[in-house]
Formats: sequence, structure tokens, C-alpha cells
Amino acid sequence: MLLSSLSMACVMEEDTVPAKPEHPSETEPVVEIILFYGTHRCTGCINVGKWTEEVVHTYYEDEVGDGTVMFQEINAETNPKIAAEYGWANAYD
Repeated sequence: MLLSSLSMACVMEEDTVPAKPEHPSETEPVVEIILFYGTHRCTGCINVGKWTEEVVHTYYEDEVGDGTVMFQEINAETNPKIAAEYGWANAYD
């Protein structure tokens, strides 16, 4: 019994970790980063959008390129249907 337990503990790491798919966007879900805003934006809100876009494109450039990460800014006032899909219904009523 002890021998069989030891042999199970010696499984190589490469045998236990599944290989990454060649094209992750075909098998992995897409991460959507959406910044909803109103028509009248303060300087802080504008900067949050700039900084978020900078971080996404700086640190996740490969993921943005292959479609696994996406960032967009959406005006919830002029796109109420899209805003409602993400739970922003009546945010600007």
C-alpha cells in the first residue's frame, strides 16, 4: 500500500498540467472590460478611461490582440439598450 502511494506522488508536473490551446480565444471566454459613463464626464472619469485603456494595452497586449481581453467605453445615456444588458437600466432616468 505504501509503495502505490509513493508511485502516485511521483507523477511528473507536465503530465498533470493540460496544454494551453493554440488559439485561446476559440476555447476561453473573452474578458470584457466596459466603462460606462454619462454624457457629461468630469476630469476624473475621463482619466479613469485613459488609465484603464493604458493598463489593458500595456499589460495585456497579447490578450487584446488575440481577442481574449477587450476594453471599451460606452456612453450609457446614448446607448441605453447596451447599458441595460449589463445592469445599468435606469441609471440616467
